[in-house]
Amino acid sequence: VTAAGNEAKATIDAASAFAGRLQQLPKSAIGAQYALIDGETHGSVSLATTGRALTFAMSRPESLPKP
Repeated sequence: VTAAGNEAKATIDAASAFAGRLQQLPKSAIGAQYALIDGETHGSVSLATTGRALTFAMSRPESLPKP
């Protein structure tokens, strides 16, 4: 879960709370991390975090579909 540093405080707090709820689920169900990306806006944060998202997804081989 990412949040742009240039968002409203309520938006940043909501993203952080959502990540916290996801992190309480069993690790086998879902993995979650939270990152606040300084200097980004709602429109730019997705591009700024694409590499981070791919790295996170690929680091969880148990979450990949079985052949």
